[in-house]
Amino acid sequence: VLASTLDYVYGVEAGTGNIVRYDLNAKSQSTIFAGAGANNALAYDGTRGHLYYFDSVTGGGNLWYVDVSGSSASTPVQLGSAASLGLASAGLSTDSAGFYDGSLWVIAKNKEQIDRLTFNYAGNTPTLQSTVTYTFTGINTSAYNIAGGDIAFSPDGQLYGTTQNSDGGLVYRLDFTQINETNKTIPW
Repeated sequence: VLASTLDYVYGVEAGTGNIVRYDLNAKSQSTIFAGAGANNALAYDGTRGHLYYFDSVTGGGNLWYVDVSGSSASTPVQLGSAASLGLASAGLSTDSAGFYDGSLWVIAKNKEQIDRLTFNYAGNTPTLQSTVTYTFTGINTSAYNIAGGDIAFSPDGQLYGTTQNSDGGLVYRLDFTQINETNKTIPW
């Protein structure tokens, strides 16, 4: 996950669950929180300096956040399980996440849906306000399995992601400015 200043990239260290920060200028890596249990679906809120992640690839897992806006990271705080947050991915692998338009967006494995989590804040501390599930329309599910890859948002509402299929991954783009709020759909 690229930080908003373009100086750092945050990630999950394979095999350890540690949250790491890569300094692009110094070309170095540091652990900002060891033992965080991070596993997948890492997303960065550049407005508040929060990293969101799930602690399990299987079963939806639990959503956590870490405040990285200061000189050192805060202790991770659990926001709830995928089921308690009302995610369509509850019971499934939470494969992809990104932060856009003030919300956390989560895609589960083998779902042509994306969940939008919106938060209320007391100071800089988030609590869940709402979860809305959107369905991708017009997707050829025999050719594309949108789950399994990473996603990123551009500031102008374009979601870029990768797919999983038997021939390897593909890159796709979805225009989130075309969301149909009435039907809760996003055209493919």
